Amino acid sequence: MSDILNKILATKREEITSAQTGVSLAEMIAHAKDQPPARDFVGAIRAKIAAGQAAVIAEIKKASPSKGVLRENFNPAEIAASYEQGGAACLSVLTDVQYFQGSPDYLKQARAACSLPVLRKDFIIDPYQVYEARAMGSDCILLIVAAFALPPSPQPLPPRGGGAKKAGLSPEPEGVKKQTLPLEGGGQGGGEIFDIPRMRELEALAQSLGMAVLVESHNAAELIAALHLNTPLQGINNRNLRTFEVSLETTIGLLPQIAASPSPHPLPPQGGGAKAPLFPGRGEGGDGSHTPLSLDRKGAGSDDANAPLSLEGRGVGEEGGNQKIVVTESGILSPADVALMRAHDVHAFLVGEAFMRAGNPGKALASLFKS
Repeated sequence: MSDILNKILATKREEITSAQTGVSLAEMIAHAKDQPPARDFVGAIRAKIAAGQAAVIAEIKKASPSKGVLRENFNPAEIAASYEQGGAACLSVLTDVQYFQGSPDYLKQARAACSLPVLRKDFIIDPYQVYEARAMGSDCILLIVAAFALPPSPQPLPPRGGGAKKAGLSPEPEGVKKQTLPLEGGGQGGGEIFDIPRMRELEALAQSLGMAVLVESHNAAELIAALHLNTPLQGINNRNLRTFEVSLETTIGLLPQIAASPSPHPLPPQGGGAKAPLFPGRGEGGDGSHTPLSLDRKGAGSDDANAPLSLEGRGVGEEGGNQKIVVTESGILSPADVALMRAHDVHAFLVGEAFMRAGNPGKALASLFKS
């Protein structure tokens, strides 16, 4: 995990604690449940792809930690309307205040100015933030796999309840036992361990509130973890978190891993061969323990790690069931980049910085993705 990500996550934990002093978890849950139904984020993407078009998640971002302010004349409502006119499928709005100069108000303003579904782009690690996302009108949340990395050697985690409050996390529902799932994989993140049950908890909560989930990976090891989620939206960020270099080969190189993957990966079996429950104590039984799962880069959890990998017939980006939709992120700067991705059967894009510097973001979008 990069130093900047560690710093951001520490800030998020502080923000969660601080936010609950103003609006309690119970109050935030009530606010979330009072919202009108969410817009269909996945459906909007599928509709564009079914029509033979690129499905663009157009980002509204004022600034970034590395590049500073991207757009001085920043009006989220005008940008959202411009994106809709330019053919975007969905919006992505930064709500992080400290590092990206975002705001929940920006999301509200953007959503009110158009009919597009909206992703809350933030560093979500806790149920409170999921309820908060729905309360502000989000139709989709982002789960960044790297944010759920754990120490290589499993260590006891603080108990929920009082210990959780001190750590700045919302308490687990009563009866839930904490689990972690070690994963070993190749790529720039090889050997990392990810808290998959926590990710699945947040995913299930978001979906129970009517929101979609975009899960984001940067490398093969993270993708293995991401494929344990049920969401069809698999984001591949082409930016290396350690070097900050951008390469479109990141997406291309990970496509076979997605094509060869079951949908979704099952969690490892528990004692007696029983199916591993997602939340022990919620009607499925189990002792709360996990068998560590070792996965190599090619196998991605399949029975035959040496089996040939093919995208053919796997439905990457196709309609139906829980077929995965690959969303390529970062580095899409020219029509040639778009053509390269579409030639590899990737038809969904999350693009932001390329448009934020343009006088008319919607026209810039239409120009970049013109057929």
